Amino acid sequence: GLARRFEAANGAPRDEILALLDDPRAGLFLGTLTNGLCRLPVEGLAGLSPGEGLANPVFERLVEGHRGNLYAISESGWFELLGDRLVLVPGSESEPWRRAGGRVVADSSGFWVGTSAGLARIEGARLDPRRALWLGRESGLPAAEIFGGRPQAGLWSDSDGTLTGAGLYVRHFGSSVFVQVPDPSGVWREAPPLAFARDSAGDLWIGDFLGLRLLDGSALATLALPGGSDARALFRDRAGVLWIGRRYGGLARVVARHRTQVQIDSWTTRDGLLSDAVASIAEDRAGRLWLCTGRGLNRFDPASGGIEAWTVADGVPAGPLHHCYVDSAGVLWIAGRGGLARLDPSGIAVPPAPEVRLREVVAGGE
Repeated sequence: GLARRFEAANGAPRDEILALLDDPRAGLFLGTLTNGLCRLPVEGLAGLSPGEGLANPVFERLVEGHRGNLYAISESGWFELLGDRLVLVPGSESEPWRRAGGRVVADSSGFWVGTSAGLARIEGARLDPRRALWLGRESGLPAAEIFGGRPQAGLWSDSDGTLTGAGLYVRHFGSSVFVQVPDPSGVWREAPPLAFARDSAGDLWIGDFLGLRLLDGSALATLALPGGSDARALFRDRAGVLWIGRRYGGLARVVARHRTQVQIDSWTTRDGLLSDAVASIAEDRAGRLWLCTGRGLNRFDPASGGIEAWTVADGVPAGPLHHCYVDSAGVLWIAGRGGLARLDPSGIAVPPAPEVRLREVVAGGE
């Protein structure tokens, strides 16, 4: 009764294990027949699988209700996270809910869900599609056409209002009506908004596959980023700094903006990122950033610029990672094509600074 089985969902390789070595500092090393050397880390990275006879779904987003209820959103349905179990939310495996993808967001009193049938509102702490209310033309929306045929269109909510894509519609806090933001260039007909963040001045940054936009009040402008404007993820940290996850350019920190020109600092694979495609950014309680990339998970320390990496060998889901999220308890959740995993950042030791030894001191030429 004291044995615990480690399977692929826990990061163990699907392979014959030929040798074992337990390192108390680094974890358990496994020599395998065809997958080389793998490591089960001591930090507590653990995979979760849905059970109930369901195949491993592709997870696209994690969302937390205002009372701490956690949900993993997948193309097979929505799963509530209950301890070590993933429990399917009844009805979410059916249309139109199962294809909501990343368009499930929470606010202080409930959830917004964007589907091919339109925009739905679910009040309360539990994500239950049976309690959904549909919003349509009476709310200023063009009914189902707002998301129909546009799987990449985004949905976002903060304390100032709710936004929805395939064209941009804004519903300010306290209002019951959405207002469409004019798109003079017509770019969102081809590449709908998918990433949003508000800067410390209150202006809204909007990313799509063709560029980066800024909404200042009702005025929309296209921003210019060095190396191209491929913004895939936008994130504002607790210090008010705006970060950009780029489709091809790695991680960028916004240093300054002058009108439509943006000054940034950048980090790419040359600096230690696993991939230059950064799909999601989260911040832990220590102020470090976690990055979901096309090839694994990175942790970035803004203070030192240090970068660490976790891959499939460490228990990270295989394939591209789609979303990372730090919940109200400080636990990091990682969702991707290969499944779902969790990690407690507080249990990971910060690498010590390299030892520096002075060989010579020169003063005044001596």
